Amino acid sequence: NLQTLDLSWNLSLEELPESIGNLHSLKTLILFQCWSLRKLPESITNLMMLESLNFVGCENLAKLPDGMTRITNLKHLRNDQCRSLKQLPNGFGRWTKLETLSLLMIGDKHSSITELKDLNNLTGELRIECWSHKMDLTTAAKRANWRNKKKLSKLTLLWTIPCSADDFENVETFLEVLVPPENLEVLEIDGYMGTRFPSWMMKSMESWLPNLVSLDLSNIPNCSCLPPLRHIPYLQSLHLRYMAGVHSMSSEILVKRQKCVLYQSLKELHFEDMPNLETWPTSAATDDRATQPEGS
Repeated sequence: NLQTLDLSWNLSLEELPESIGNLHSLKTLILFQCWSLRKLPESITNLMMLESLNFVGCENLAKLPDGMTRITNLKHLRNDQCRSLKQLPNGFGRWTKLETLSLLMIGDKHSSITELKDLNNLTGELRIECWSHKMDLTTAAKRANWRNKKKLSKLTLLWTIPCSADDFENVETFLEVLVPPENLEVLEIDGYMGTRFPSWMMKSMESWLPNLVSLDLSNIPNCSCLPPLRHIPYLQSLHLRYMAGVHSMSSEILVKRQKCVLYQSLKELHFEDMPNLETWPTSAATDDRATQPEGS
């Protein structure tokens, strides 16, 4: 009748015994920082009551049994710092009760973002690493039903590999269709190689993401113009880093809202390595009191 098994920090553990599949009442399996663990036995697919699986830091774990998609009671999958694990089992979209998914790698020889379509109970944080710049990612992203992930509070999008100029349009189209849910509070975009931000950021970001509290844009070398960020009502933290191409912020909506208070909730503003940023608007009038930015 064992319901929780914690094998954390068992550094010499290379594999679990097949007999673990006999623990039919097991609900929580913790394999935190089991660095040497290389695989999970097929018998783990018999743990139909399993709700929480934590293998954070299992750096040598390269594959999960395909039959794990049968474990439809799974609610929490914590898979950070598992650099060898490139792909979740095909069909992981069957985990419709899933609330926690730490990391999803998408692209060639990785998982498909389409699998997220019915995972509308995802809560808290999700980090997506893009390992491809091909058009098929855009097609898959359209099917992922992003706006229905209403419980998601933080989304991190990271591009991990170099991008040629031929693929800029593919990257831009991918981000264009990946519109986050409106309840999102934290958005981080890192390594985006497109030459422009998507329309949902450039035209009316406060309408698409009215509850945004924190925005971090990093390592975005090819965009020349920032989205109009000054009317996002609850934005408290804004980090802009390593964006050498940026020279201004879009003024598209300023004229319409001259009486609005800009950056009304902002508490933290951080610039780093943005050598070409010329002005930072501090007034709702398009040409009024634009100031030279100060920062790191």
